[in-house]
Amino acid sequence: MRAVEICEHYNLPFINFKCPIDELPDLDKVEQILKENQDIALVYTTHNETGTGILNPIKEIGFLVHKYSAVFIVDTISTYAMKPIDIEKDNIDFCMASAQKGLMAMTGLSFVIGNTELIKKSAAYPKRSYYCNLYMQYHFFETTGQMHFTPPVQTIYAARQALDEYFREGEESKWKRHSEVFEAIHAGLDKLGFKDIIRRDLQAGLGVTVKYPDDENWSFEKIHDYCYERGFTIYPGKTSAQNTFRLCALGAITKDDIEDFFVVLYEALKVNNIKIPIHYDA
Repeated sequence: MRAVEICEHYNLPFINFKCPIDELPDLDKVEQILKENQDIALVYTTHNETGTGILNPIKEIGFLVHKYSAVFIVDTISTYAMKPIDIEKDNIDFCMASAQKGLMAMTGLSFVIGNTELIKKSAAYPKRSYYCNLYMQYHFFETTGQMHFTPPVQTIYAARQALDEYFREGEESKWKRHSEVFEAIHAGLDKLGFKDIIRRDLQAGLGVTVKYPDDENWSFEKIHDYCYERGFTIYPGKTSAQNTFRLCALGAITKDDIEDFFVVLYEALKVNNIKIPIHYDA
C-alpha cells in the first residue's frame, strides 16, 4: 500500500490495518485499535479500492476517528466528482483527487479539499516537504492569490473547463449516468456468465473486478487486444490471490457504449473458442 510506503519513507510510526480484499473493514477492530492506541493522530483510507471495486464505509470510519480525536483523511481519487460526497456528513477532514479522474480533465493537477482550521494549525508542524507542504500552499493562496510554484497553466485551464462541464451535467445526473453504466456492465457480465469477486452490495458502482474463466482457451492478452483494436479497453486485475480483469464505469460513456462493448466482447470470446456461457469449476 502506497500510504505505508510513504510512512516508511518519512520514518513515521504507523499501524497498517489489513482486512480481506473482498470484505469491508471490521469497524469493531478499527475502534479497538483506536482505543488501544490513543496517540494515533491521523487515520487514512481509500474511498473506493480500485483494485477490487469495493466501497469503504468512510462515514462510519470517520465517526470512530473523530470519537478518538484523530484526523480523518480519505483518498477520493477514484470517486471525487463521480460518487456524491459530503465531507461534513461523511466525517472527512481531508480528501484529495486528481483532475484526470472524475472531472475528466488533463493529468498533472492534484488537489486537496479540507478543514481550513486544521490546515492553519499545521503551520506549526515539522516541515517534511517543501514543494508539497499544504499550509505553505494555502498561505500563499491567501496572501498572493497565486500558486506557491509555477502552475501547469494549460492543465488548470482544462480543469476549469471540466468543472464547467461537471456543473452543467450536475452531480446527481452524472452519478445517475455512471450508475446506469455500472448496471449495464453487470447485465452484460451476467448474460455471458462471468463472475465478479466482490459482493455487489459492497461495490462502489464505478468498476467491476471479474474472475478469469476456467477455460483452457482463455487469454487476457488476446481478449484485450481484440477489444482494443475495436475501440474498447479492458484492464488487468490488481488482486494477487486471483486472476482477474476489470471493467470501469468511469469517463464520458453511457450504457449504450457498454452494450456496444459487450457485442465486441462476445465476438472476442467466440473467435478465441472460449465457451459461452463462461465456465467456472466452482
